[in-house]
Amino acid sequence: MCFVNAKAYDSNRAYNPFLFANNSLNHLNVFINGEPLTSHPFQPNFTTEEYAREYRWFLDNIGLQHTGSNGISKAEFKANSCFFPFDLSPDLCNSVYLHGTENGTIDLDIGFQQAPTENIYCLMYASYDELITIDKNRNVQMT
Repeated sequence: MCFVNAKAYDSNRAYNPFLFANNSLNHLNVFINGEPLTSHPFQPNFTTEEYAREYRWFLDNIGLQHTGSNGISKAEFKANSCFFPFDLSPDLCNSVYLHGTENGTIDLDIGFQQAPTENIYCLMYASYDELITIDKNRNVQMT
């Protein structure tokens, strides 16, 4: 999940569509089927540099739990790459392994330290497993 300026998303060439600013986000809680994903909501303060938990969450949920880097520093996370990924797989494998399907709802509780001065879009990207099976009679089924 991230935010982008609406003018940039709508192809205004004066704006960078690849600038994912923090927009003074100061509260984020995600609920899966009414249950909070984390025991404490995210409450970053980008003004006072208090966002280490959010940056660590970012790295952990893109698969860099122990080592490695994706080239986005903590300062870049704050300035232009403020993403909040959520690995919902039971073993935090980022869908490397197949898991059973689940149904339900995802709710977001989002707050800002200051109201955005321009319209912004919240972008969500999801990946999930689908199996394509072809039987001996050449019937194709997606599950």
